[in-house]
Parts: sequence; C-alpha cells; structure tokens
Amino acid sequence: MLKYVSPIPVAAILVLLCSCRGTDRPAREVRTLAADSVYEVRVYATQGSGYGYAVYRHGRKMIDQPHIPVVQCLQAFATEMDARRVAGLVKRKLEENSFLPTVSLQELDSLGITYR
Repeated sequence: MLKYVSPIPVAAILVLLCSCRGTDRPAREVRTLAADSVYEVRVYATQGSGYGYAVYRHGRKMIDQPHIPVVQCLQAFATEMDARRVAGLVKRKLEENSFLPTVSLQELDSLGITYR
C-alpha cells in the first residue's frame, strides 16, 4: 500500500533543484563571439627577433604595437603567445568601450609576459 505524500515538500524540492541548475558556470561565459566583434587582432613577427600585434576595427588598423607596452626599453614580445595575450587584453578593453586601452605592469605580470 502506498503512502500519501504531501505535494508541498515535493514542490519545494523541485524548485530547489531547478534553481541550482547552472550555477557552477562563470558569469562571463556568455560573451560576444569573436566573429561578431568589430575588432580583429593580428600578431606578426618584428624585424630581428620577436613579435608585435595590430588591432583592426572594421578592417582598418587602429593600433600597431611592435613593442611591449609600458616597458621602458623598446622590447618586442619574446613569443607569439605573449603578443597574442596582450592583444587579447587590449581587444577586450576596446570591446568594453575603453577609448584608449592602457596596459599596466601588473597586467603584464598577471598574463605571464616575459620582459626585462
């Protein structure tokens, strides 16, 4: 014989389970896809050894950065990945409506950029 279960506790459990769904995802997961962005990043090899990057808006070059920003001496990025990381940071700042995106030494350090 089956016992009668009150619908209130069952409904409360269902509400609790449904409200917890998806909370383990980071808040920034929903983002504009790169294809939808008006900005494009291109990493290039500099003269000598090293890398730089350029940021384009609607196909027009907006920023050309052959050297690591903020660093005192004119030093190219050591690796393509270093240039790509900083270019991505600058692109994100532009997408967040920062007119003149600046990069700090702390941001370079947090990205793991190698400089002298």
